[in-house]
Amino acid sequence: MRFLHKIVVSIAVLSVVGSMATASAQHYVGIKGGYGSSDVRLYPAWKTPVELGMLSGGLVWRYYSEPTAAQPALKYTGGISMELQYLQRGYKYESLTNENHTYSRRINTLMLPLIWQPHISMVQERLRLFLNLGVTFNYNLSSTYHTYVTESGETVERGDYEMLLVRDNRWGYGLCGGLGAEVKLAGRVSLFVEGRYDFGYSDILKAETKYPPNIFQRSPMDNITVSLGLFYRLGGEDSGAMRRRAAKVAAEVVGSLTENGLE
Repeated sequence: MRFLHKIVVSIAVLSVVGSMATASAQHYVGIKGGYGSSDVRLYPAWKTPVELGMLSGGLVWRYYSEPTAAQPALKYTGGISMELQYLQRGYKYESLTNENHTYSRRINTLMLPLIWQPHISMVQERLRLFLNLGVTFNYNLSSTYHTYVTESGETVERGDYEMLLVRDNRWGYGLCGGLGAEVKLAGRVSLFVEGRYDFGYSDILKAETKYPPNIFQRSPMDNITVSLGLFYRLGGEDSGAMRRRAAKVAAEVVGSLTENGLE
């Protein structure tokens, strides 16, 4: 009977493995909103204080490939994420024509981040810690400018900034990275928070060689953003719950057969 008992146990274990395999992928859609700061890296170097109050928000799609018995390494490979994000960017620096004045700009940007998201699950897979690493592509929709007295903050001039093809770059690209955490709430909903650093590679202003009135050779922009959002899981039962349920059923089957003399 011990041999038969081993066979039953093996069948139960295989049922768990099969359940894990069918729950090997999850799709999520969500929304997010954030707040942060922005800056520009000018060359030749120029004093550029950080601009605060940058708002962001957008839609998120995420795909997770969950670990299976056949592919346990997937535990750390995580998934991929794609966003359609509205992002405020901005910068300020000492006026080129008057050292007592500060010139600032705010830029409304549509950004498309493509992200790899390795993660680790904890607390019976109800808590997920993740890392964001990706590339970004953006299009600058519109911009405003503001010149003010540095000491008093009194406005000298402000208005809409006209983006000219010969002077300004509407398209841009860069890298992004950050950390975050996701907590599963009731049902299919989960809450997540993340901090992200967007590192620009493209210039917001065309170089002096292309547009001589611009004195800067490089002008890439960076953003630091803290975001809060909600995910909604598509499809059926989440993989963690399915594995726990399959393991419980397998244990009950083994226990029942043992009680009936298959020892």
